[in-house]
Amino acid sequence: MVTRLRSRRAYHIIPSRYPTVGVFDDVADPADLEVVVELARATNPRLLDAIGNIRLVRDKDRIAGPGSTPIMAAFTHAKPSRFCNGTFGIYYAAPEEATAIAETAYHRGRFLSDAHLPNERLDMRVYAVTASGDCDDVRPLAYADPIYDPDSYAASQPYGTRLYTKDAVDGILFKSVRRRDTDCFGIFRPTRIKTCEVSRHLEYRFEEYKLVSVLEIKEKAQA
Repeated sequence: MVTRLRSRRAYHIIPSRYPTVGVFDDVADPADLEVVVELARATNPRLLDAIGNIRLVRDKDRIAGPGSTPIMAAFTHAKPSRFCNGTFGIYYAAPEEATAIAETAYHRGRFLSDAHLPNERLDMRVYAVTASGDCDDVRPLAYADPIYDPDSYAASQPYGTRLYTKDAVDGILFKSVRRRDTDCFGIFRPTRIKTCEVSRHLEYRFEEYKLVSVLEIKEKAQA
């Protein structure tokens, strides 16, 4: 089933330190991005790391200009996730900030477990975004469906990859696995995200790999 996502306001949360360079903001035309990448490859390896792999984004879906860096970064730094096998980018967000926190806290906890870091404090950046587009809607499926397996992406990754490859929809609407009875979406095209603004900064506190508190980080007043 395809559902139209109409300028939906939602939240996208990432580690606060990345991306640190507004590379895409300084490019006027998306068609020039390949040139920027080649220039970075030859002159500035750090800049190349910030750009990521631009070839993961279809030419027609690329964006550039002010405010585009935090959007494009999600697509050029692709990694395996519920509906992505890592060969393309997907922009995950949730209409409720609490859902976005639950989803990202789970995955950061897994990261800490793999790194054997049981007690950590992580700075996270919250973006308020507006997205739209025609999305494949799997929310009617029961949580018992393999797509929603909490511990395995064996069914969901091939499903999402087929959707992306067919290039017939802009994203996917699905139920949150980490916060039941709430929704999430994943967008396949940077062009379908029109606004992306920093909402606030949070500190996730983990003890024994479990999230114990979420605190808002207030910016220090300038002297």
